[in-house]
Amino acid sequence: MNLKKYPPHKWINLVRNRIFVQKVPKRILNKKNSFDAAILVYCSKMNLPHSNVVVKGVTPSDVKNKDICKGAQYILDNKLPLLSDNIINLGEKIAWNKDYITNIECSSIEQAKSEGADIKRVWELSRMHQISPLMNGFFLTGNAKYLEKIKDIINSWIKDNPYEEGPNWINSMEIAIRSANIIRTIVWCPELSEDKEFLQNVNQLLFWSGVHIQYHLENTTLVNNNHYLSNLMGLVFIGAYFQDCDDKKIQKLVKKWIGISYKELNKEIREQVLDDGTSFEKSTSYHAYVLEILLWSYKVFELNTDFDIIYLKSIIHKMYIFLNQIEYKEGIPFIGDNDNSRLFRDDKDYPFEDQHKYEMLLENCRKWLDIKDNQYKTCYINSGYYFLNSDSLMVLVCCGALSKNGGHCHNDQLSFILWYKGIRITDDPGTYCYTSDLKSRNIFRGTKMHSTVQICDAEQNEFAKCFEVKERSNAECIFFNQESFEGVHYGYKNQFNSVVKRRIKISGNRVNIYDSLQTGNNIE
Repeated sequence: MNLKKYPPHKWINLVRNRIFVQKVPKRILNKKNSFDAAILVYCSKMNLPHSNVVVKGVTPSDVKNKDICKGAQYILDNKLPLLSDNIINLGEKIAWNKDYITNIECSSIEQAKSEGADIKRVWELSRMHQISPLMNGFFLTGNAKYLEKIKDIINSWIKDNPYEEGPNWINSMEIAIRSANIIRTIVWCPELSEDKEFLQNVNQLLFWSGVHIQYHLENTTLVNNNHYLSNLMGLVFIGAYFQDCDDKKIQKLVKKWIGISYKELNKEIREQVLDDGTSFEKSTSYHAYVLEILLWSYKVFELNTDFDIIYLKSIIHKMYIFLNQIEYKEGIPFIGDNDNSRLFRDDKDYPFEDQHKYEMLLENCRKWLDIKDNQYKTCYINSGYYFLNSDSLMVLVCCGALSKNGGHCHNDQLSFILWYKGIRITDDPGTYCYTSDLKSRNIFRGTKMHSTVQICDAEQNEFAKCFEVKERSNAECIFFNQESFEGVHYGYKNQFNSVVKRRIKISGNRVNIYDSLQTGNNIE
């Protein structure tokens, strides 16, 4: 059989008598059937920061142990939230292609959408976030049942998801997140590598995941986004994991993955992170996710390469400042789209912890970047976030241009979020769903769902597609200081010949909001 006429990501489809292919073209390996011997080498020399999922000083007798192990028990019982406020019972055998909310088996994005399922819930289950609390449970108790459950989950996924088959091989971002979670667990729990058959299956999965990502990079659209950053994060994790493999062909390939990741990450952050340190996608949730991607990529580069990462470090620091500023007891506010948007789930109380709290991410930033002070900015001009402050009040106003295609933007111009003594009083309702129900998606990202002015049920900006909003508001700030804001948007200029103007002033415990519509020379 001549494999040269097939792209590398299709090689595995030629062999169906095994879970993963055992014969690899000579341009990757020197010897026929040498893949098993080479890939079985456990790459224990990969450097990752020592596990900090367990807070320093916590011991098995500490009260926190009960909380952490309570979460792990839910995973042992196959229970997860899956983008829902309710814990879902997955049953004795996990159905990896199933949307457990609608009970629909999914084979593709199109089929899921046509039948009312949400492919994101299928992908969420396969991200392998659930193995983190099991790892925590093992760290704290030493009980081998947690390691056995980790192996059961991963083995089950490998068996039910042959390479390039089914919905869990559609999206390279999901493959990257899954790979990073598995790699971190293998490196931090070397006891897992004692099971050679398990390790062989995992290593084959990870290697072919890297091949898939390389040949399915999500950079083919006019505007790259967090998906492409996720791909690059996956390549550096997988590349670093296999960098000490004995086979020189594999070494050469994974070195290429690391090099691609470094080069492209440094290019992309110049496009995807604005000068004020916020994500260009204008979503607080995706801002946090991109920060987490960049932080962990930075750490893997630092510990496993001699690359210059000073610029990457400076970008991470700027992104940290914004996230740290909006993180309160109840988590970050919902601005723009939001979903799970996490690389790792290191929350001590996961799966119970609110998914929009980022204490561990912020702690890692402070620790790994040696951040000593808490900087505070009153405005982020590039993204259009303005902060008003008094002794007891804080108001965050949204007033700025949409992202390049409005992919994760909402019609929230001149809307505001209000905190009183650290407690959110008004809020953005967030995102109900993505692809499963476009009507509901448009309702939740619509003008009416935000604390701003609306004329006759009309929208500020046009919803073109599920992930595209056409700009017409062109919001701009007219005046701003610590206690007062004034801005306008032109979203109704063509429809009603009207310009929306809003002025917000705070003093003590009082917030005054003045709205006006300017039509021609008349103000109403």
